[in-house]
Amino acid sequence: MRVADGRRSPGVIAAVTLVMALLLGSCTTEDGEPTPTAPTVPPAPTKVDALASLVPESIRDSGVLTIGTDPSYPPMEYTTGNGDEVAGVDIDLASGIAAVLGLEPQFRLDAYSALTTGVRAGRYDMGIASLTITPKTRLRSNAVLYFRSGSQLVRGVAHEGLTPQSMCGYAIAAIEGSIQVQQLTDADQDCRDEGREPIDIVALSTQDEVTNSVVVSDTAGMLSDRPVAEYAVSRNAATLQLSGRTFDLAPLGILVSSDFPKLTRAIKGAVQTLMDTGYYDAVLRAWSTQSGAIDRAKIVWAD
Repeated sequence: MRVADGRRSPGVIAAVTLVMALLLGSCTTEDGEPTPTAPTVPPAPTKVDALASLVPESIRDSGVLTIGTDPSYPPMEYTTGNGDEVAGVDIDLASGIAAVLGLEPQFRLDAYSALTTGVRAGRYDMGIASLTITPKTRLRSNAVLYFRSGSQLVRGVAHEGLTPQSMCGYAIAAIEGSIQVQQLTDADQDCRDEGREPIDIVALSTQDEVTNSVVVSDTAGMLSDRPVAEYAVSRNAATLQLSGRTFDLAPLGILVSSDFPKLTRAIKGAVQTLMDTGYYDAVLRAWSTQSGAIDRAKIVWAD
């Protein structure tokens, strides 16, 4: 999970706008093989006029829904091919949202840490990148809840003793700024309070760096979202294993500027339409992430 401030779907994806150049290891496995082709999902539902009417006129006139994302978190969002296209669960869902609103999706790739400010500053109309919304999250943007995930520990195969209950003394990686870093920080304090070896918390910029740190044995394990952990293990079955159960389940949210309550309602309605028509379920099944499905979209308004 990544803390909120707090790819392509056939026929609906538009050209990708690169806001920053990203060289991501997710394009290949550690042995140089290309990332698998994104699964095919059914066409998104058609435009819903009642929801489209809620979209601000400036966006309707442009015909484009700009979507900020950080494509370093497979299978939720990642780059494909030469790094100039995006794919993943969030990409297909965002493309579906745009279709329901009668708009073309245009993805703007940005650093994760810049997404929340990008939404507030109006650089894009919404942000989606596995952003975790918890009761402690101080939101400065509105959030549309659309998925549920939790933290999962992954260990290197040589570290059989590493479990969520026995992390003291191990080097464990996570994405900087993520809720997992906070979870590791809390666990480290428990280790120190109990007079045990501290956790060596290794905070890295991207999920690829986090995963590779375990693959090459720089760290004993990593903590990430369940779908991301499962994806990493599937790509590195000889070196990585899931350890223990998923914990601290929490919803993920799509961020929308607090200046646009009608757009927030439109996006919430679009997500619900994706759920009601079966598109949402088809996307999650295509990416093998259906365990994170929720029944109803919900808005959490900015503080």
